[in-house]
Amino acid sequence: AEKTFSIVQFATEGQLISLMETNDEALSTIDQLYYTGGITNHAEAISECRRSLSASLAFQQSAITASDTTFVPPKNIMVLITDGKPTTPDDDPLGAAMKQARKAREENEVFIIPVF
Repeated sequence: AEKTFSIVQFATEGQLISLMETNDEALSTIDQLYYTGGITNHAEAISECRRSLSASLAFQQSAITASDTTFVPPKNIMVLITDGKPTTPDDDPLGAAMKQARKAREENEVFIIPVF
């Protein structure tokens, strides 16, 4: 099966930019991103990625026929590219990010690769 990519841009808030693009489409989308400013909210970024993974998996499952028993859910990998450590939510930025990371691992079976 062809690999697909979703792009989430984040700073203060996370925003889904694209869903289920091919490799070339995703690279083009990334080339068009610009710095939005704001603070670093890893928790929101991971949460938005989890939502996009759930949406793409639901779409893929709906595309198969009921008689097709060969569907294997794709491996979910999240690459979190950031310019720094989490700085929000104000009460516990790192704790909030870790909570979302644990949910991603436990509920979505996601492997997260941080890139600083």
